[in-house]
Parts: sequence; structure tokens; C-alpha cells
Amino acid sequence: MEVFITVITGTLVYVLSQLLSKFIIDPIQKFKEVIGNIASAISYYGREYTSLGAMPKEKINEAHETFRSLSGELQTRVLLIPYYNFWAKLHFVPKVDIVAAATKSLIFLSNVVQMKPDQAPDLEKILTNETAIKALYLKQK
Repeated sequence: MEVFITVITGTLVYVLSQLLSKFIIDPIQKFKEVIGNIASAISYYGREYTSLGAMPKEKINEAHETFRSLSGELQTRVLLIPYYNFWAKLHFVPKVDIVAAATKSLIFLSNVVQMKPDQAPDLEKILTNETAIKALYLKQK
């Protein structure tokens, strides 16, 4: 009987750990990968949204598509994390309002990179949106 209880307990622990991994840990990890991709894109495409009109058209289009795609992916990853607000309170993920602001700012930068310099908002507004995005990965509290 002891062997049976040991086998059942071991199986139960294994199943629970797999459920935790697949439904909680993996989605959070993939979400953080998206945040890493966003940090990389902000660094890589910084010239495209601070020096409007100075970059080649293909680089501008690439930045536009990247920011827009990352915005959508960020929204998707948030929806795939069960009990997101709970994990945010424990500081495993950024708060929802930070993610919403970053998503909006990614769309903003996506639009800005394609503007002509005379149509673009001032640099201060652009950098304010950049800061909203950086809040995703800088000092989460």
C-alpha cells in the first residue's frame, strides 16, 4: 500500500508541476521575452523616431512594422497569463496600466517613424512615449 501511495503522490506532484509550468510560468516567460524584444527595438530604432526623415525608407518601414507588431504581441501575451493582476501585485509582471501605456506608446512610435519632420510631434512628446515603454522593463515596483 505504501508503494501505491508513493506512486500516486509522485504522479500528482508531477502533474501539478507541469500544469503550473504550462499555464503560469511559460506564459510569463514568453511575456518577458516580448518585453526584451521591445527593449531591443527601442535601442535599435531610436534614430528612426528621433531623426525623422534622415533614415532610408526601408529602415523606416521596418521600424514601423516592428513597433506595431510588438504592440500587438504585448497585448496578446498579457491576455495569455492567467490571473495577471495577481502576478502584477507580486511584481512578477508590470502592472496593467504600465502595459497599456507601453502598448499605446508603441503604436504612437510606429506612426511617428513614418511622419515627415514638419508633421511630427515635438521631440519631448516622442521621448515621453519612449519613457512609457521603458517603464515595462526598468525598475518594476
